[in-house]
This record gives sequence, structure tokens and C-alpha cells, in this order.
Amino acid sequence: MAVSPATLWRDRYFMRRLPNILKRLYDAGYSSPWPDRPTALSVWTMRGKMRKMMKDAFPNAEELIQRHFGLWAFVQLHRGELQSVMRRRQMARFRQILAETLDKNVRGPVLAFLISCRDAEMLATRPNLPSASTSDATHWLARLRHLNVFFVEHGYQISDELTTLIHWEEGDACMIIGELRDCK
Repeated sequence: MAVSPATLWRDRYFMRRLPNILKRLYDAGYSSPWPDRPTALSVWTMRGKMRKMMKDAFPNAEELIQRHFGLWAFVQLHRGELQSVMRRRQMARFRQILAETLDKNVRGPVLAFLISCRDAEMLATRPNLPSASTSDATHWLARLRHLNVFFVEHGYQISDELTTLIHWEEGDACMIIGELRDCK
């Protein structure tokens, strides 16, 4: 029975062993838990190196490697959809900041960011999977946030966009406005 890559990384077995996999990758000196390029050759090369690294430690190392790459494939496949959900959440956070702030020096960069996000949203393509609803994407985002805790703990991240979203959701308004000003 064929299993979709999106479900390979959802089970408890993989979740319990993910920190050990990431620690081994970090100890081996990998700068990223994913292949450098999304090509068949780089995936094949990294799978071989991971297989050698994990075959003694895990009885079903091949299954764990398959699930690890299933997570990577899921993130790559749904990147546009997840970026769209993240952008909407960022816009909601900035609208909240805008509603709470009366200072013109603060409102200017926030309004400029909201206008640029709105324009980008209008130009954005539709999600990769037309059947996927926003609640599905929100569920995936919550799961990825949970997994990102393990990745950050070992010096990695699932994606730049997810890290930025978490940073902005947890930060206060002054810090976010400072970052917006530094970006210009």
C-alpha cells in the first residue's frame, strides 16, 4: 500500500526519533537537515550519507530516512500555500499593531507593509492543491510549528518563512517595527 509523503512524518515513531536524527546530522557537521538543492542527485547523496550514519543506531533507519525526506518533500510541495497562510497571519498581526498604535512614526511602516502584503497577495498564485482548505493549511502550519521546535533545538529550521512568522507572533510591536525599519 502506497503512503503519501505528507503522512510519513505524522506518526509517533518518527516524532520520537526526530531529535536523535537531527542530533546526528548536527554532530556530523551538516549545515542543513535537507539537501542543498532539490535535485535527485543531491537527495540521493544525502540519503546515502544518512543511511551510513544511522544504520547502527536505528533498526529501521531506512524508514526514518524516508519519513525525514517525506517531511522535506511536503514542505517543498506546499511552500506556496504555507507562505500564503503565513502572510495572512502576519497581516492580522500588523492590523492588530495598527489598531493599538496612535504614533504616526509607527503607523507609517506598518501601513506600508500591509499595502505591500495586500499587493503581493493579489499577485500570488493559487495554492498548489485546489482541494486543500485553509483549515488544512492551518493544521499543517500548527504541525510544522511543533516540529520546528525540534529543529531549532538542534540549530536548524524547517523554513525561513515559518521562523519569521513565529518570531513576529511572539514579538512585541516595538521590536517588529524596528525590524521593518531596518529592512528598508
